[in-house]
Amino acid sequence: DNENETQEDESISGTWKLTSYTFENSYDFNKDGISSNDFMLETTCFDNVIINLNDDGSGEEIATTQLEFTFPSPNEYTMNCLSSTIIDDSIIWNQDEDILTVQGSIQGFIATIDGDTFSFTRNANQLVQALFGATHTDNETLIYTKQ
Repeated sequence: DNENETQEDESISGTWKLTSYTFENSYDFNKDGISSNDFMLETTCFDNVIINLNDDGSGEEIATTQLEFTFPSPNEYTMNCLSSTIIDDSIIWNQDEDILTVQGSIQGFIATIDGDTFSFTRNANQLVQALFGATHTDNETLIYTKQ
């Protein structure tokens, strides 16, 4: 039965790696003089973020580094990538056709599944305003690719 085969092929359980993290606008987060809307070009801190989705609707998010911002004075910040493995093993997830809903203790999101990727966009105003001033507004889009 072709319909059942298609559903089997579209199973989203497995390992998903963060492969894209972009903003609508460009910023020079790492202060190298080059602005980019690609956060993964600005820091290597997101190079090893994965989400494991288990067949039973449970899962875990694992990051081997943690991004830290420090603010030594107003309108000044430093960005550091700390070697610190973070594991959120409390994830629960559900798929309804091409919509993936994930909830964990670190983050929750509703993503759109497209083949071997899922993506979601969320408000990034708190981050960009803290770093670049209250007049900045933005959204960030994260894309995970099945491994």
